Amino acid sequence: MKFNKKFLIVAVYVFIFGYIGAAVIISNKKDKLRQEINSTKQDLQDLPHELQKQERDSIANFNKTSPNALVLNKMKQQRLNWQTRIAQIAEISWREYWNENFPKYKNYIDSSFTKSEKLYLAQYVGRSHFTLTCDVDTNYYTCIDDILYGPYWLDFSDILGKHQKKLQQKYIRVRTDAMNRFPYIFTQNVFYDGAKITTMHPTQEDTIFTSAIKYGRDEMVLKNVNMPNAHIMQSFNMLRNKSKIFTSDLQFLIQTIHIDDFYDESSEYLDLSSEIFNNHAQEILLYINQIMRLNPRILDCESNYKRDINQIHRYYEAVSHHAQYEKSERIAKLDSLLNQR
Repeated sequence: MKFNKKFLIVAVYVFIFGYIGAAVIISNKKDKLRQEINSTKQDLQDLPHELQKQERDSIANFNKTSPNALVLNKMKQQRLNWQTRIAQIAEISWREYWNENFPKYKNYIDSSFTKSEKLYLAQYVGRSHFTLTCDVDTNYYTCIDDILYGPYWLDFSDILGKHQKKLQQKYIRVRTDAMNRFPYIFTQNVFYDGAKITTMHPTQEDTIFTSAIKYGRDEMVLKNVNMPNAHIMQSFNMLRNKSKIFTSDLQFLIQTIHIDDFYDESSEYLDLSSEIFNNHAQEILLYINQIMRLNPRILDCESNYKRDINQIHRYYEAVSHHAQYEKSERIAKLDSLLNQR
């Protein structure tokens, strides 16, 4: 009897420990299932990012090794070199016009006013100002040169007319005559309505030339992308009403020349027949013709390039769909095993 009791006690202990052991095993298996489910879900969540990185790496490698991509990049670089050269020639043209005509322009104005009239006009230096963007910025005439030779003479004539009507009339006449004699000292731009160097009826050459200038303008915008607008405006204000800087640097032409969207019917294009381009028109046309011959080849290469890139994109889309399907199926199977236990 004592033996049976002992055996029973042992059997109970064995059963209890066995039950506990089985429960621990089941719990461990469930934990492993949960871990695998969470890991697979994380893999599913990370999948788009990983595949995007793989796709970017594939495209980067393709760009380095594909003959078509290499040829396309070479042709684009060649076109960019020619566009840059066009902008450089335009700058040379602009400076040559300035160097030849600004002294004549200045002498004409200077000789048209008496010494006493200049002394009177000088009284407004540092005391008179104008605004160009709805009073957001204020620009002072900081020297007599600003008043006599600078671009914003119409604004100054309004100030002068409040005190000296007769001198105002003479001032307007002299400055208008000077602009007519030397029309491209100041050209039409965002802030000043001078003589136009644009046309509403472009030739193919004008269109390509405008495209090159637009490239230069866009490049400068990109360079200043991290600079707050207020700082750009402040720097521009410090220079733009200084006539020598304003007109002798093509940077201002590229940034402020009035050219609308190319696809707009009212678009304006830089006119190659403008006087300031006369001395270098043939050289400009040489590069323009080279660009025009190159453009169809670039378009063909771009078409082939886009086709190849789309194939890479479609491949990774297929890989993504397949991997998402497999991982979703795996998660569903693991969930089912977890719920059965």
